[in-house]
Amino acid sequence: MAFAFILFFAFVCYGWGRLAGHIFYRGLRLPYAFHLALGLAVLNLIGGLLNSTQTAIPAALQFLLMAGACLATFFLAKAFRSSGGTHSFRGFCENGAWLAWLPDLVALVLAAFFATTLLPAGAFNIHDDFHTYLVRPTRMLATGTLGGNPFDTLGVDSLGTHSFYQAFFLLWRPILEINAFDAVFCFGTGALLISALARKLKLHPVLGLLAVLTFASINPQYVNISPIYAGSLLMVALFFASFIGGEALLTSGEKSNLRLWVPVGFITAALAGLKLTLALFAAAYFLVFAVLLCMAKRRGIRACQALLITTVSALAAIVPWLLVSTPALLKTHAIGSAHPASAVLESKYPSLSAHDTAQLFSSNNLFYGGNQLHYTLLGVALLCIGTVAFYRWCRSRSEESEIFPALVASAALSCAGIYALNADLFAINTAVRYSCPVLIGVLPTAALLSCRMFRVDESARLQAGAPPILARVPSIVITVIQVSVVLTFLPTSLVRLNRALQTGSLLSFPINRSFIEFNHATLNSEQAARLIQFQKNVAPGQIVFAWTALPFHFDFTRNPILTASEPGFINPWLHFPADLSAEELAEYLRSWGVRYVILEADGYSIKTIADLEPMLNVRYPVYRKLADYAIHTRRALLEMTRKQKIVARLDQLVMLDLGAPAIALESPHGQQANTLQPNP
Repeated sequence: MAFAFILFFAFVCYGWGRLAGHIFYRGLRLPYAFHLALGLAVLNLIGGLLNSTQTAIPAALQFLLMAGACLATFFLAKAFRSSGGTHSFRGFCENGAWLAWLPDLVALVLAAFFATTLLPAGAFNIHDDFHTYLVRPTRMLATGTLGGNPFDTLGVDSLGTHSFYQAFFLLWRPILEINAFDAVFCFGTGALLISALARKLKLHPVLGLLAVLTFASINPQYVNISPIYAGSLLMVALFFASFIGGEALLTSGEKSNLRLWVPVGFITAALAGLKLTLALFAAAYFLVFAVLLCMAKRRGIRACQALLITTVSALAAIVPWLLVSTPALLKTHAIGSAHPASAVLESKYPSLSAHDTAQLFSSNNLFYGGNQLHYTLLGVALLCIGTVAFYRWCRSRSEESEIFPALVASAALSCAGIYALNADLFAINTAVRYSCPVLIGVLPTAALLSCRMFRVDESARLQAGAPPILARVPSIVITVIQVSVVLTFLPTSLVRLNRALQTGSLLSFPINRSFIEFNHATLNSEQAARLIQFQKNVAPGQIVFAWTALPFHFDFTRNPILTASEPGFINPWLHFPADLSAEELAEYLRSWGVRYVILEADGYSIKTIADLEPMLNVRYPVYRKLADYAIHTRRALLEMTRKQKIVARLDQLVMLDLGAPAIALESPHGQQANTLQPNP
């Protein structure tokens, strides 16, 4: 059933993507995988509008699924009638054209393997996934929006696009199959799109196969269900759309259709909405590509017009997502500034940057798998490829071929720059992990574009009488780089495949039997029913602050629940007053309309004060601040359990009554806070 829904979701994305293709790419034949990625970009635009208007409810998502399926049926039937059906298939087999589709077969086999082994998932990250990534789509389906929780990091770590995509799977499938979107659908579609790009560039099938293997081999350092392959897929789609628009611009000039640049903006917006680190890459790529394109010979004005359309399209798709978190974030400064005592603790951490760039060239093994030097060599290889492409662009004499060095230089140099920037912002383990989606998306795509870029030079050398092996040196170097990548990551790839077989998970950090058993014990309907029954001690409509192990099991339709986690407290937009006393913290929560607090004092996935205290001595300020804020807050909440009225208990869960706020406040979900007393 999981595999069937993945195919159905692909069918839906194809429908929306084909509609966008019909509008913006009239007369152009586009690969199916690109239509899938374009469909995701269209859904991102619609998702932002639904979330900003609090209408992203199950009925709206069901409508999007049915509408996409109807569109796909219409366009596929139309394409079948126009192509001659079986006649085309016979020619496909007789002419040996199937060889060009060998990379697609490998991509589908790998995607099917992950679908078989990872669904249902054997384990999730009991911190990131349980406290953040499983909560967001659950809350959206219940309330119609991802926003409304000031204690979430939404708006800082991402805009919510990935959670919106995951909600389609959560709507029809159990929570244990939420991996189907990123680890299966996006992985498979990304590999298929790379194969399609090789055919579009008329490269040998072996080069396409090698690019697919490179895409699959790089260890993604899978830690949680955040967007890994979704980001890589949309990057490849961004390069594909940029190639189509740029080629038309440089070859057609004044006659080029500026509509081709609207999808580039939509895909950029979808990529930026997935995660902040991906947004940084999208901005860097777009800036470099815009400069190179505007400097094209005799095409500067037209290029500026095209890039203006791209910018407007991207903003049109991004702004609704920015509005999702705005209502809650607008309140944070005023409420936080009313508690100036927090300035003492906040002043200890003027900067959270790790400045770990010096670790880039170490040869240490990484906590999440692989060796630091291996990833850095990928960045160095892309820096070299980008530099050569930029030099090639500077000396280009053929306007038709200028698009390839511009694309390669923009993608490769931006990737290398973001890799270095991440090492300055984050601890090295985290920095590499955040760079993985970019490396996975850029390296195989840049390799294919580079092979096509060097084809003109190689043809000229062959005509001049140069030996074939010397004439093809650039392409051979690119091929050697990819083979080296596949072989370098082969041991890690085997570990990933074995872990998927043995545990049903791709988690890159060490897990044991108790970890898996805890996942199985908590991810079931019985545990959800127990927590919902516990929640019934609160009257419907009351706002609840919950810092628990399994917040995604709560009924968000019954109560506005402000779920908390350690990273949420250091959200810079929140201005959270972590060093308040128990009485002051209770008053702070009342200012958000909170009447009840649900606290889990201890448990398998709970970071107690004893767990957090060692983090106060690490050298990275972000972890020290996270621990400092969490320790102060947990102490204040534990003190509350001795002073406030306890409404109910369940295992390690305790429910506190803070008393009614002085006035009825509007809840962060846009509803009026209920001040009724709970049922006795």
